[in-house]
Amino acid sequence: MITIRKRHTPEQKEKALKYWKLKYDYDYKKDIIVAEKFQCHERTLWKWRRKYDGTLASLTNKSSCPKTPDKKTHKPKEDNLIKRIFKIYPDVGLNEKYGRLVYEKKYIRSYEGFKKRARKLGFNIKEPRTKIERQIYHCATVIGGKVQFDVKYVPDECLTGKALLMNEVDNVKFYQYTAKDEASKEVFKYWYSELCGENTKDFTRRYIQFCGCIPQVIQTDNGKEFCHPHAPTATHIFGEYCRKLRIIHKRVPPRTPWQQGQVETVHRIDNEQFYSKHIASFSSLEDLRDKGKLWNYRQNNYCTHRKLKSDITGKRHITPNHKRKDFLTQITQGKITEKIRLLKNINFIPSHTQELARYGLN
Repeated sequence: MITIRKRHTPEQKEKALKYWKLKYDYDYKKDIIVAEKFQCHERTLWKWRRKYDGTLASLTNKSSCPKTPDKKTHKPKEDNLIKRIFKIYPDVGLNEKYGRLVYEKKYIRSYEGFKKRARKLGFNIKEPRTKIERQIYHCATVIGGKVQFDVKYVPDECLTGKALLMNEVDNVKFYQYTAKDEASKEVFKYWYSELCGENTKDFTRRYIQFCGCIPQVIQTDNGKEFCHPHAPTATHIFGEYCRKLRIIHKRVPPRTPWQQGQVETVHRIDNEQFYSKHIASFSSLEDLRDKGKLWNYRQNNYCTHRKLKSDITGKRHITPNHKRKDFLTQITQGKITEKIRLLKNINFIPSHTQELARYGLN
């Protein structure tokens, strides 16, 4: 087997031709011996011999650049779209920029191609984090299969006016209740001024109306808003509400936050892309809810997920709302055999106005 060298210099080519001539007098039966010695193909030797006129200039390597542009390269129009999206939305995440290009500007490139082109255009793109080996976690495969609930504090730096005064005088804090469906990655959030079981029950009722189905399993940590941590057998208002709706309340073991990884990721993104952009901007609980509704809408309709794939079109890197519509379409077509407890008033093909009303933005 001959080892082929990628590129030969003019001097190497001339040396090979002289060796072939002096030792074998250009014998066509010996070309394979010369090719093996100089790490090239025998047809390449004959090509060099045809070009060689006794000067090194005749053996100079020509440019290997293609004469016609590659069809897969970004066109100037697409480059302008990328520049414009970075200019209009400098503070949003990279996945939301890509989602807006796809769903608003009909951008057809892949997510990796978008990142690579953005780097070439001079934009600062963070390198992907190194993967950490985790234990295998089996996610739900249908909408409403399993939902993760969690609560986070609203940072005090984001408060202003009356809300800041209440925080300093009476130590009043705001709390963000978050729910994330494991199958569709759809997120729902609502804000309260107290951490208690009544608010957890109200949040669960609001989530069911928002999602349009009753979840089979709700997974939470061991916070006092979900259970009695020191009295597992005692009845809790949230546990009673789950039993009434025939929902399985699953509690993760203590000190295992990675089992709530999906909803914890939502909280990290909220800190980076929502709360950090709204320093001293929430004057009341209603003001926080109004701005949070818009952020929740953006996160579900524009922020794409690399693990989401459409089962209908096969497209990857889609939004949670796109995945939800896929599930509803498959349910109407009878392709999903699992039992899903849908509400009677669910809209399988919502219009844009109805979709805004679902988030309370009408």
